[in-house]
Parts: sequence; structure tokens; C-alpha cells
Amino acid sequence: MENNEKTTGRIRAFFKRRQHPIRILSYATKQLWLLALPLAKYLIAVRFDFQSWIRSHWLEILVLVIIFGYSFLRWLSVYYYYDKESVTVHTGFFGLRSTHVRFSEISAFSLNQGYLDRLIHSCTIYIDTGTASNRRSTISFNLNRKQAFELYHSITAVAKDKKKYVYRSRKKDLLAFSFLFSSTLSGMLVVVGVIFQAYRIMGREVQIRLLREVNERIEATPIIEVIPAYILAGATLIFGLWLVSFVANLMRHWNFSCTKASGLFVIRSGKGAKRRHVLRKRRINYIDYRQSLLMKLFKVTTVEVGCSGYGKRHREISAIIPITTNSRIDESMKQLLPKFPPVRGSIDTSDKLAIPLFMLLPFLCSFVPGIAARIAYPYFPSWHREIVMTAVILTIPMVWLTIVKAAASRCTFMGFEDGFCSMGFCSWYKFHKVTAPVHKIAKVEVSRHPFQRIGGSCTVTVYTNNDKANKHIVKGLNHKAAVALLRENGFLFEESDGVDDQ
Repeated sequence: MENNEKTTGRIRAFFKRRQHPIRILSYATKQLWLLALPLAKYLIAVRFDFQSWIRSHWLEILVLVIIFGYSFLRWLSVYYYYDKESVTVHTGFFGLRSTHVRFSEISAFSLNQGYLDRLIHSCTIYIDTGTASNRRSTISFNLNRKQAFELYHSITAVAKDKKKYVYRSRKKDLLAFSFLFSSTLSGMLVVVGVIFQAYRIMGREVQIRLLREVNERIEATPIIEVIPAYILAGATLIFGLWLVSFVANLMRHWNFSCTKASGLFVIRSGKGAKRRHVLRKRRINYIDYRQSLLMKLFKVTTVEVGCSGYGKRHREISAIIPITTNSRIDESMKQLLPKFPPVRGSIDTSDKLAIPLFMLLPFLCSFVPGIAARIAYPYFPSWHREIVMTAVILTIPMVWLTIVKAAASRCTFMGFEDGFCSMGFCSWYKFHKVTAPVHKIAKVEVSRHPFQRIGGSCTVTVYTNNDKANKHIVKGLNHKAAVALLRENGFLFEESDGVDDQ
């Protein structure tokens, strides 16, 4: 009896240090199912006559067994163990490669459990130290739910019973703001509006026919019959894509909370799917206040951070405060990151020439679709409606970008304060206000194209430490003022207009 118990205990300990068995399937090649499905189909067709099945498809079955055998051995060779201070993972065949990471050196720890993972009690773990590539984590593996949360609690044990500050998103605000200010929704509203206007332009004869017959057939003629099929299909597709994206993003950030304790940020979010992130405060390279033009008008903001490993995976946003009011963000940031000063600059683009310079390129681009449509008319006369619709759809974003750039001319700045660099700039349709510690800046570039030389302006590009190529581009600053400001704060530049860095 004792021997049986010892054997059972050893087996449990052996499998406890392994990944979840679902990992075996991920180790198999992607083409596995192209082989397995036809074999299963034929087995059903022969009414589970295994002898006939094996005789007819012995080679395919052998290949399938080899693939599964390889995947099983690979799964068996990967194991891990951890203590109160570190985690060690053995990978490769027979565990010949060993990776040891101390908890104190982890920049970001992520635990993800999707909807399907919950059915099989599986979780995916990502551990980043800032030393891996921008796509791969230092360590990533699958565990069962119990083991994953044991590791999560071991990493966050230093914050237990410590003084905490907790930010929690208000669900009604998150729902309303996600609906009103989602960039996908904005795009959907623009395109649907363009589709409607294009229909009005192209469908004059339909409107005339309806007016003539309105007294006799208005109730008998469904509106769907007079709208071109491709317009309905496009509108349906756009709305469907927005709805899926909106629901996915909302579920991802539902129940969002960010807890600050003992040098850690513990982030929890997700409805149905569970997500846990642990960030080390000293590994945060910058904070980014993001807004669209509508968000600026309604005084709401999203706050994201640059921290190695956080936000690098598909559909993952590196937010520490989801979209909410500016006043609430100001109060929360004073508690979460009190050493980061307010974002403000000492030089900006407030001169009279800034607005036309910022607006010039998108304004000129807004005429391109119309000119292209004029050129295309003689060559494709039967495609008149499609050409008009395409030109209008392409013009609207350029007009909107022109308006955004006009606002950006009053929101672009740069400054230094208490060892921090502050920048305000616009990247396409998004406004950014970034604050980064000076010691986290890896490189600074000052560049000038011919038009900037004439106007005396320049572009300053600031690179911050991270596992991605993060750069913050501030355009239109006065060249002399920008170089003088950088020199005052320890960034040495020669008199030439070449690229210098520190």
C-alpha cells in the first residue's frame, strides 16, 4: 500500500511540473488536421472497419502517429519549478535548455485564460524581462488553472498585506465611452454616412421613380429593393465587424482594476475570459495619454504605459487606466505614479505658420481621389457609380485628417522637468501626450527636410527603452529652440543638421 502511494505521489509530482496536455496539440504541425480529418471521415464511411481502414491508409496513419509522438515527447521534455524568489523552465528535448528568472527581474507577467481555456482549465503564462525579441516572451507556457494561479500568487506575494491603491473602472462609463469613442465606431459612422450620401448621388432615378409611384406603391415597395446590393452588403459587413470588435474590446476591459502595491502594478480585467498582468514599477519606460479629436472635445483620455512585455500580444492594449474623464485620470495618476510630473512643454508650435504647415499635406491629399476619379471616367464608363462612391469614401478620411492636423498644430510641444521629458504630438488621427524619465531615453534624433529648412523648423524623434521600436515623433518644432532645449538637458548636438544621438 505504501509503495502504491509513493508511486502515485511521484506520478502526480511528475505531471504537476509539466504543461497542460492541450500543449501537445499546439506542438503538432498546422497541417496535422489536413491529414487527420480525411482519415476520420473515411473511418466513419467504412463503419469503423479498422482493418480495412489501416490497410488503405497505413502510410497516413503512420505519419499521424509520428507527429503525435514527436509532440508528446516535446511536451514531456518541457517542465518547470519555482520557489519564493524565482522560476526555472527546462525546454528542448530532454530539458537540455534551462531558463532561470528571478521574480525581482520580471518586467511583466501575464496570465491569460480565454473562453475555450476555461472549459479545459488551461491558462497561458507569459514572463518578460525585456531581454527577448519584440514578438517572443522570455518564457511562455501553458499550465492548468491551479498551477498558473499558484505561480501568479507567488509573484505577487511581496505585495500581500502592503499598503495599496486600487483604481477600478466604472462600468457605465466604460460602456458609454467604448461605444461613443471607439475608433472602429467612428470609422463605421463615416463609411455608413458616405454610403448613404453616395446612394443619394447615384440613385436619382430611383428617387424619381419612387416619387411618381409614391401614392400607389409606397407601402408595397420595400426599401431594400431600391438600394444597390453592394451598398447593403458593405454596410452590413462594416456594422458586423464593428459589433464584433466592440463586444470583444468591452469584454476584454470589463471589471478592469489596477492595484499599486510594493513597487508592483497588478492589473485584472476580463468578463468570461480572465486576464492578469503584473508590472514592475521601475520597469515602466513612459506613460502615454491618448486621445482622438472627439475625445479631446469631450475631455476623456486613455492612459497606456510602455513596459517591456505588456501590450505586445495580439489585441492586447497596454492600458493602466481605460478611457474615462480627464479629472478622474488626474486624480488616479497622482496615486499610481506620483513621481511623474504633469505633461507640459517649454517649446511648442504656436506660431502663425504652424496651422498651414500641419494642414498642407492632408489637404492636398484630399484632392487626389477626385482627380483619380476624373481620370478613370473615360476608361471605365460603365463603372461610373462605383468610381464616384470610391472617390467619396477616400476623400472623407483625408478631410477629417486635415481637421485633426489643424488641431495638432496647437497640441505639439516638448519640455523637460525634474528629470522627465514631456512630449505632445499627433500620429495620424491620435493625439499623444508622453512623459518619459530621461534615463529611459535611448536615443534622440533631430531631422529636417527641405521645407523645414526654409521654415526654420525640425522633427525631433525620441526613442525610449522597450522591447519594441518605440519612438515618439514631434514635428514642427523651432529648430534652434529644440536644439538648445536638448543641449540644456544633456543631449549633445553639433552645429550641423545631421542626426545626433545619446
